[in-house]
Amino acid sequence: MASSAPSAPSAQSSGGTKRPREDEYTTRPMEAYHQKRTNDSIHSTISLCPAMQVLMDHNPYFQRLRKLKQLGVTESVYINATHNRKEHSLGVAHLAERLARGLAERQPKLGITDKDVLCVKLAGLCHDLGHGPFSHVYDGPFLDAMRADQARRKEEVDAMASASASASAASGSNDDPYADVPPIPTDWTHEDASLKIIDAILKSNGLEIDKNNLDEPLKQVWHGVDAKRFGISGAGHYGSDGDDDYQGKPYPKERLLTNRDFIFIKECINGGPLNDGPGYESYVGRPAEKEFLYDIVSNRHSGLDVDKIDYFARDQRQCHKGSGEIEVLLIEEAFVCWGECSRPSKCFQCRCEGEEDLQLQRIMRSAAGDKDARRDGMHLMICYPEKTLLKALDFFKTRFRLHSEIYTHRQAKGAEYIICDILKEADPHYRLRAENYPGGLPISRAMLDMTAYANLNDTIIDTIRSSTKTSLRRAQDLIERYEQRMFYKFVLSIEISHDKDDATSLLWEKDEAAIKMELCKMHVSHRGEGREKLFLSPIDIIIEKKEIHHGRKSLNPVDMMRFLPKHELSRLNRSVSELPEARQQSEDKYKSSIPQAFNERAIRIFCRNKKKEVVDLLYHASLQWIEDTKRGFHAPDSWIEMEEVGDAAGDDDDMGAYDRHIANVSQEINDHTPPRRRVTNRNTTQVSADTNQAEEMSPVRPTRGPTNLFHANGETN
Repeated sequence: MASSAPSAPSAQSSGGTKRPREDEYTTRPMEAYHQKRTNDSIHSTISLCPAMQVLMDHNPYFQRLRKLKQLGVTESVYINATHNRKEHSLGVAHLAERLARGLAERQPKLGITDKDVLCVKLAGLCHDLGHGPFSHVYDGPFLDAMRADQARRKEEVDAMASASASASAASGSNDDPYADVPPIPTDWTHEDASLKIIDAILKSNGLEIDKNNLDEPLKQVWHGVDAKRFGISGAGHYGSDGDDDYQGKPYPKERLLTNRDFIFIKECINGGPLNDGPGYESYVGRPAEKEFLYDIVSNRHSGLDVDKIDYFARDQRQCHKGSGEIEVLLIEEAFVCWGECSRPSKCFQCRCEGEEDLQLQRIMRSAAGDKDARRDGMHLMICYPEKTLLKALDFFKTRFRLHSEIYTHRQAKGAEYIICDILKEADPHYRLRAENYPGGLPISRAMLDMTAYANLNDTIIDTIRSSTKTSLRRAQDLIERYEQRMFYKFVLSIEISHDKDDATSLLWEKDEAAIKMELCKMHVSHRGEGREKLFLSPIDIIIEKKEIHHGRKSLNPVDMMRFLPKHELSRLNRSVSELPEARQQSEDKYKSSIPQAFNERAIRIFCRNKKKEVVDLLYHASLQWIEDTKRGFHAPDSWIEMEEVGDAAGDDDDMGAYDRHIANVSQEINDHTPPRRRVTNRNTTQVSADTNQAEEMSPVRPTRGPTNLFHANGETN
């Protein structure tokens, strides 16, 4: 057996070394790997086939998942929530294989091959490769904040350039720590990084996807795994040990992983076509009669897929001991049949505005003599028997409950926001080693280079803390605060009514920056320990618009699924074209189990400031802001106008301090806000005209739970 050799193509010509010919590459066959099993807290044991091991072993990209906690900082609330994304990825791969094999056994005429099963399994294994550190903190609030900062910097440079004799002189006077790196991609998602990391993993094994030869083996570009012998292992059947039938010989196409197969794997992860060139606007990896395979890992129709089945069970098991079981019926009772598209306006295949358009298309094609007209707007999708309807509804209820109890827990969110601020403070001063950027890349640009991204994981906090750079001192102070569990304080939560005429709907429509401005303008009298006048600063305030739902915003997610009645189950063994049509079920069949609403909205306010007096001030200002918004009053543009309303401003010193405070609020808001969302002094800020509210309020502890500050009659608590 050939020994392994350096597998980095980037080293091909370093130091003047002559690039070897393809037949001179040192490659290792699949015999170098043997079938393995590993224990798992959810699935008991998981089988690791040789193809999985090729992608998992000896590269930093997959092993990076061990250093990414599945739930980020949720362990600050649930101490057992320390499971990582590697565990979850193995679980998804296991369930993907289990579901695909079950479909192949129950419906053999679907033509599901062993290679189809392997590809879906590898898609499950690789689907989370692109996740950033601390769960969704990186690709959520952190990148949102850094994009806002990027837009602000660009506006400043443009303003300086217009005021200067030359743009170069302006840029020279602008001390921009990001001047030598590209901007943050505006539409980047962690799925994009997953696709790039698959390329990097293949490259580390001496392989590359060749789009010009889709049905050929992967391109051999360096030492590593033998491209002609990379695929389904085993003699005679999938998953067995040994390769006696093909010892030293290339695999036949039914066992060989080709370029098309890896395009298919990427499409499964992406949840749709790759759209990265001509011909890739629709599925390339598998033909239309196998489109249901794409819904196993990421279900674009209903959202019920093996990814969620695994992490629902895994997260419950770690956070709520004694719970967290796999929904076996959703794996074992699944089958494939025709079903009407649940989202035709968003479907890349249907591309129409709704059911009426679909019916019109069918009528027109039928009139033209098209025998397949009845299939317009129809897909081969994963469906279920009617008896599983309530089980499916329970699945989506579990989603809602987990988001409410775990994923948006207020203390965990307070910890997430401080982690976000740590990364923001460190970003201009810390660089990750990158292959294509000699000066390295900031944390916010790590996705531009997979070498840098491979080094970005949850341990970044430890790296920042141990740095000797004085420029990282502010970030290190925040890390010290985080480790002392002095998270940002939850102040209160305002539940938003589903009634558009309700007063709370006015609050939801407000922009986060405008809310900060209005809170800072609230004339709430509060004093510190030294009796000094206290004012709110925008930097103290975090506004979160929380919306949790069952999977389809305000809609019933079960309406997106398709079910088959019992008397039609016997038709499932027919050919693909003759499979029955599963249909949406009427809510009347399970109306007693349907929740009153499928989504829940709330505005939550957090405070960065550690001082209890400031937290109390923000709490009272928030109460006044709610009341004033409900009553529909408008804020005066200056303190002078407020003085004309009544003599409630307090003494002259307080009035002057407030005047100076208001003058700085807009600028501070704008320093942390994208240009298109800037706040000016002339806005629709609303404050109370009740001048008697200037009396000093006694400190009250902020509400420690989600609080509905509006009764049904619109009055505040």
